[in-house]
Amino acid sequence: MSSTRRLAVSIIYIAIAFIPATVALKCYQCGDTIDNGSCNTDVKGLLDTAMGKTDLYKQDCTESRSEWKYCMIETAKERGHYTLYHRGCHDGSNFTFKGDRFQGIAPNNETTCEQVEARFVCYSLCETDYCNGPQLPDCNDTLLREQFYGEECGSRAIFSMPLAVIFNMFCLILTLVYFGAL
Repeated sequence: MSSTRRLAVSIIYIAIAFIPATVALKCYQCGDTIDNGSCNTDVKGLLDTAMGKTDLYKQDCTESRSEWKYCMIETAKERGHYTLYHRGCHDGSNFTFKGDRFQGIAPNNETTCEQVEARFVCYSLCETDYCNGPQLPDCNDTLLREQFYGEECGSRAIFSMPLAVIFNMFCLILTLVYFGAL
């Protein structure tokens, strides 16, 4: 094979390897009907989910239902106590509690609230992985690093990467080996 052709094929494979893979939106999924339930208070469990250590609170939204394009937090309080605390996936239009303010909520992770009958109901929508809950701590924060992750803070093993990305990397390496670039 000519060197020009090898170069052209290598460039094509490299370009394909860097095409972002379509991956389902991942949201925290849990629900409670009491004050101080784990959905609201289990910060370590939620963060372990985002780190890929557990699937306890994980939901692949767009993989489950194509119209679920957002992560959300839905809360309802009566007389100052939670009657619902729910994290999950959402389509952005079909709300459990009906209220004028809930139509057209922007997925900017800002909270929109309204009095609905005897409940004070709030929703927030967002559109990035695990945006509906605690975010991974800054690894430069010594206290958080020691409390949650120890030495693994900030490290993400290849096994936590989406399968399509790993496949693309494998194809790239195989191509480079085949054409003698490695």
